[in-house]
Amino acid sequence: MLPSAYLEAYGLGFSVWANFVLNDEADQGEFNEIDYTVYYGRTFGNLQAQLSALIYSYPNVDEAPATLEFIPYLAYTLGAVTIFTDIAIDVDEFKGALFASWGVSHSRALLDSLALDTTVLFGVGNSEFNNAYISDVGLTANLLQ
Repeated sequence: MLPSAYLEAYGLGFSVWANFVLNDEADQGEFNEIDYTVYYGRTFGNLQAQLSALIYSYPNVDEAPATLEFIPYLAYTLGAVTIFTDIAIDVDEFKGALFASWGVSHSRALLDSLALDTTVLFGVGNSEFNNAYISDVGLTANLLQ
């Protein structure tokens, strides 16, 4: 189960997201991840900018330390197409770990209450990111979606 809640006003927001384990696992009936995000965003014409601070915490998971990331995000919309990028910068437990992503999304209304949204996303992690979260593979493309 993935409960979440958020509050937002005037571009400033706070959200909480959690993972509650329902499966028959060692931590069944407990939260194994709770993430807290504070963000501020503004729109200037077709340009959207946002800065987030995200705390990842892992209660009941001894081998996963909590950490803090700052994430600047930029997006530019041209009609039904949006080009976007962000970079997650770890400033705590995995200091220096970076994950950057770039993408293009397209939205098209099919009916009054139905739309088709598509996204192509490419992501790259530096060697510190990959060493902390995947394995010691250096700088590499991590995501093509």
